[in-house]
Formats: sequence, C-alpha cells, structure tokens
Amino acid sequence: MQDRIRIVLASASPRRESILNQLGVEHLTVPSRVDERSIKERDVLAYTKKLAVLKASKVAPRFKNSIIIGADTLVAAGSKIFGKPKDKKDAARMLHELSGRAHRVTTALCVVDTRSDKKTIRLVSTTVRFRKLSDRTIQDYVASGEPLDKAGAYAIQGRGAALVASINGDFYNVVGLPVPALLEILEKLHVYPRSR
Repeated sequence: MQDRIRIVLASASPRRESILNQLGVEHLTVPSRVDERSIKERDVLAYTKKLAVLKASKVAPRFKNSIIIGADTLVAAGSKIFGKPKDKKDAARMLHELSGRAHRVTTALCVVDTRSDKKTIRLVSTTVRFRKLSDRTIQDYVASGEPLDKAGAYAIQGRGAALVASINGDFYNVVGLPVPALLEILEKLHVYPRSR
C-alpha cells in the first residue's frame, strides 16, 4: 500500500520540480493556479504561509491517497521585500540594493496528506550575503535574462552563484524548496519517496 502513495507538487515552478527530479523523487506536477491577489494579508511571512497552504489545499481535493506539496518563497533585506523584477531596470535596481549586503530567503512549505487531511506547515529561512557587485557585473548578469522571473532578481543555482559571498542555511531553500524540512515532514508521515 505504501508504494501507491502519490507525491504531487502543487507548483508551476521549474526550479521546485528540478529539485525533486534531482532527488530522484517520483512525482506529479500540478500547478495550483492560485490568484495571489486574493490574499489580503499585510504581514509578509503570514502572506507567504497562507499562499503555500492555498496552493496545496487547492490541488489536494483532486488526489486521494496522496501527499501534496505547496511552497512560496520570499526574499527580504531588513523590512524590504524583493519580489520578481518588473523589467531589466528593476532587476538592476534590486541587485544594486542587495550588493554587499545580507538578505533572508524564507520559504513557507505546506504538505497535505490527503489520507488524513493533515496539513504540516514549516517556515525555513536561509541567510545569503552578496559580494560587492560592480556595475559591469550587474549589467552583464541582467543582460543574461536570468534574473527576470526570480524573486530577488537572481538564481543561486545558475549564473547568480557568482554574486554570492556566503550562505548560512539550506541552499535548496534559496532555490525554492527546503529539502531537509520536506524530507523530515515526509518521514513523520511515514512516506518514503520512491526513486525514479
């Protein structure tokens, strides 16, 4: 019976799917198509948590005997939030602001066990410090196009690795899915993912 439990990633993020693929976890990807504007939450961490829960909860009713994974990632420096840049100019602005500074990457993770309707929610934070970036470095990185659909305007698993001076915490959390936290939740639910 154990091996019939399906793992479903409720996300359109290719980065989260890539992490599960890298781990060899057999899963189904079903984007939740949640309208993020429908969440009226002022506190950013509460907003992120609510969005992760909403993503998983929207997909869960479609799957019996399954584990649904929802996640949302937030980048912040001090009290300022760095979402996805609107354009190249906005991406350059964000990178100038983050240059030489530490910022926090927080992922809200929600795992729904549809066998019991149990929801497990975790907030995982990682601190990333950028090295001091030259104008040329920022221009070249923005010109690559990589920052344009990334929170904080960088991808640590791609060319954005060259911007980073240090990282304290889970690397995969910065990519978008905190692996140790996810595996710990699955083990507590007695779910041991099958490899592909």
